[in-house]
Amino acid sequence: VERARTHKGYIPDPEVFRPVMASQIIANNVQVTFAAFAFGITAGIGTLLLLMLNGISLGGVFGLYQSKGIISLLLAFVAPHGVLELSAICIAGGAGLLIASGLLLPGDMTRREALAANSRRSMRLIAASSLLLVFAGSLEGMVSPIPTWPLWLKLMVSATTLLALISY
Repeated sequence: VERARTHKGYIPDPEVFRPVMASQIIANNVQVTFAAFAFGITAGIGTLLLLMLNGISLGGVFGLYQSKGIISLLLAFVAPHGVLELSAICIAGGAGLLIASGLLLPGDMTRREALAANSRRSMRLIAASSLLLVFAGSLEGMVSPIPTWPLWLKLMVSATTLLALISY
């Protein structure tokens, strides 16, 4: 609340450390994404739990900031990278559920054949998801924490990433 009142941004971030923060953020996001994908082998239960917990966490934080009257501070931080990061995690979750469908709903194939076929499709999704995370993590480490950028400018970055994602 104090940082919001004094316009110091969401987190303290010396500019010199932003590239280091970006690389750490990318690594963390890739781990979450690969977990969402890999938990598909649990018949999708792990994937669904991970997606649900991430959604609850994000929603809880937004609710807390809203209750304190500082939602714009969090929105300004999340907006530049959020579209790409959340899309990447959802795509990875879809890849995990695709693996689960090979186990649970093999159709005319054997479970082994369905799992192999769906795993090949899932690998393409996880590769694209990882690429999105590199861009999202770069934005999260380099753009999102800039306290001097107004909310409208960060929302423009978000809109640009949305248009780029749709075009992709």
